Amino acid sequence: MRSRLILAFLALAVGTGICHAAEGEAQHTWWGLWNTAHGTSTSATLEGSNDLYVRLTAQNSALLVGGSISGLRFFISDKTAVTALSVWMAARYSNGPQTVTVQRDVPLSALRDMQHDGLPTEVSLEGDIGILPAGNAYANILVGLTIQVAGGRAMPLLTGSVSGPSGSCFLNSRDMSSAYGALPLQVLGCGPLLPAEGATPMTIGEQVEMAGQPATLTLPVSNSGAAAVTDVAYIVSIDGEPQPEQFYQLPATVDELGLVFDMPVSYTTPATPQEHQLSITLTRVNGQPIGSAPQSTNLATLARKPTKRSVMEEFTGTWCHNCIRGIAGIELLQELFGEQFIPIAMHSDDLNNPRDPMIVPQYRNSTFYREKQRVLGGLPSCTIDRWIDCDPYCGMATTGSFATDQLVAYALQRTAVADIAVNTQFASTTEISCDIATHFAYNSSDAHYSLITVLTADSLTGQGNQWRQSNGYNDYAGPDAALLAYAGRGAYLYDMVYNHVAIDIMGVDGGISGSISTPLRSNAPQHYACTFNIGGNALAQHPDKLNLVVMLIDTRDGSVVNAAVAHVKPFGSSDGISETVSRQPAPHHYYDLQGRRLHARPQSKGIYIAGGRKYLRRCDAATTQLYQKDDKNQ
Repeated sequence: MRSRLILAFLALAVGTGICHAAEGEAQHTWWGLWNTAHGTSTSATLEGSNDLYVRLTAQNSALLVGGSISGLRFFISDKTAVTALSVWMAARYSNGPQTVTVQRDVPLSALRDMQHDGLPTEVSLEGDIGILPAGNAYANILVGLTIQVAGGRAMPLLTGSVSGPSGSCFLNSRDMSSAYGALPLQVLGCGPLLPAEGATPMTIGEQVEMAGQPATLTLPVSNSGAAAVTDVAYIVSIDGEPQPEQFYQLPATVDELGLVFDMPVSYTTPATPQEHQLSITLTRVNGQPIGSAPQSTNLATLARKPTKRSVMEEFTGTWCHNCIRGIAGIELLQELFGEQFIPIAMHSDDLNNPRDPMIVPQYRNSTFYREKQRVLGGLPSCTIDRWIDCDPYCGMATTGSFATDQLVAYALQRTAVADIAVNTQFASTTEISCDIATHFAYNSSDAHYSLITVLTADSLTGQGNQWRQSNGYNDYAGPDAALLAYAGRGAYLYDMVYNHVAIDIMGVDGGISGSISTPLRSNAPQHYACTFNIGGNALAQHPDKLNLVVMLIDTRDGSVVNAAVAHVKPFGSSDGISETVSRQPAPHHYYDLQGRRLHARPQSKGIYIAGGRKYLRRCDAATTQLYQKDDKNQ
């Protein structure tokens, strides 16, 4: 899932001679986001007059600071569609290049394209032109071209196959990289003299593995030399003890300076369940020794594998017309993951004019929520284990079909460092006592963990406009059965029953102080006790339908490493420690292939839709069970 992007203005390492930079010798190298090896055609097209440009800044082009540019290279799909083309350098752009430093018309006879020639067009700027003076952190310059496409024609825009936002590529002032990939423009820049072979390991997070077992981690590596990288040798050391050198042959050559590729690194973990120091040193690239600094991280080796559960904190509101898809998404995720998935519905609105009766002010005002909303930008939205930020239904999109299940499945792959057991019950008619046992699977003298506790309520209802759920899917006519359940029910739903609603929280920002103590011992569970008082809490409508969610967070990055949820037992109960509550899948709504909702579970043979997936009813002597079809599109 980790995205690999070509950062703005990384080099295609084809050094073309020595130039003189501000300090010492340097070399000419093509810099850009794209080369012919990554070319692909998309549905994006150029029509009429277009400005395409790349923005060089002191941040995204650090190796060019104090250097110069002497040429421009660009890739077009069909030169016969071009009636005029010019290249330019400018200080800024506003409906056209502003404060132009260089502008040059390119003869049509000099154009090369991918359709006819299989080549880019290269344009010399006739000398090194200084850019990005050293010491100016805000320096920037635009290098671009203006291309006129023949009237009535449209030319496909060639883009890179590596896509993702870079903040440096534009088409008519629009950031192309967020939608189409890397813009096919490069500059011939004069930068530092590079080593022939080079590779630099990038930062990796803490590794959690079983003790005394073979393990593999993924190390991001950047090409930092002038030559293409074909193979890398490395040594793994644990607690200063090196393991045998290993060799990795890349499946495809990496020929761009700065291009990051994933390298699997194999090693054997120590037999002792405790924290270790793991370091990786790249020793050779293409068989040649290199002087690479080691990349180090913590390694926690576990005596056993704890049961992993993931928490979704969903940000929602009764006034939010699109939040229906959050409700639908949670239902589907419960069906798919059962007790491994723990939802929390955190209701939000402007506290000075609240339109939602289920807001918990300390949750809504938390630094955690404010920071997540800076990333997510509105409702509905959610965070999974506080490190995957997404839509509760569409995943990394905000429209389309159900996709968040892939992200929950990915979060569940993270190895937990501890098991959590929760015992909670009413100590009186209003006070809830909670005992939390955290059983770590390794020894450590560093307690960089803490607990967050959230009291949630099910079956909440109410009268009045604040309790009605705005329904933006009243006119929905798409293919998802989970959303079709809300079609035709009106713009507001007055019969909503709200579940998983957060009604109180402790430790929302950074966890509860002192809830986890040093040292951690793999054979000694830690206990932490806390109490909730629901006296006067209007959201505790049904004391028999309250649950306690416990999150164990890593205080170094705020992520949730494991979680548990338990039902609050009634006053006077003496049935011992409660296990994590078994959340049975929510009842299915069934539909036929025409999208019509059925009033009961289907009994006759046929194909039906439930939970956004197709099921086959086999009515024979052997079974009357619903079987999920292997082919979702069948």
